[in-house]
Amino acid sequence: MLVMPKMWVRKASFFYLLMVGGMASAHASGTWQDARSVASSLADAKTAKSDQGLADLQQTNCPAGLERFVPGSYYYCVGVRDLARNEPENGAAMLKTAAGWGNKSAQYLLGVSYYRGAGLPMDRAQGLAWLELAAERKDPTYIAALQEAMREATPDEQAKASTLWQSMVSTYGDSHAARRAERRYRHERDVLMQNEVYGSKVCIAGITSVDVARADPRVPDYDSESQCRNAQPVALAAAKLDTFEDQLLEGWSGHVSVGQLQQVSSPRN
Repeated sequence: MLVMPKMWVRKASFFYLLMVGGMASAHASGTWQDARSVASSLADAKTAKSDQGLADLQQTNCPAGLERFVPGSYYYCVGVRDLARNEPENGAAMLKTAAGWGNKSAQYLLGVSYYRGAGLPMDRAQGLAWLELAAERKDPTYIAALQEAMREATPDEQAKASTLWQSMVSTYGDSHAARRAERRYRHERDVLMQNEVYGSKVCIAGITSVDVARADPRVPDYDSESQCRNAQPVALAAAKLDTFEDQLLEGWSGHVSVGQLQQVSSPRN
């Protein structure tokens, strides 16, 4: 049994593993809630409250429009929701997809879940490999989890984990996954910003509005954008998306925040 450091939560139920893993709740502001602080505040919650929290995770509304721009955050949200719904195969698949887009919370949650056999079949070597990937950016919580697991693991498990890590790092390490995520985001953001100069508004499901109405083939010349609730200026939508991308790649030394271009004066001769 993996003993959690005191800086984690004191209870190790599946619900708490989900919360410590960085489960993100979508808010109208377009930002993710840091679930590690939530986990700490809920560490002494009663069972009934834990059950309610798990029910909340099962009903999480993952913003579909985020998949285009920050797939690592979108698939992480879907993965946690599927695990909470007791759909381990789907949940693991979605978390691995998120991990391939640089999501360290997904890698951490896979590590803890495999190591403990909580929500996923127990595979301690695979759990160690995922935990090592998650700790790549030196997050103190992830490092503590890896160190605790390594102290407890057998030499054989450690050796198998090392072999697994070597086969996984080229796909899930930051040198590939984080760069891939950043390239994807910058490309899609540039496409989005092309119409900003014309003062256009945009609909992004779950970011600018709760949802976007689907096209109705029964209505001639249906204009889906006109049916969008709460369409917002392109620059405002981009600023919200920047928050998701910055959080996804937080701690990665190769990441440079995009932000909006600032006009500068011409240099004097």
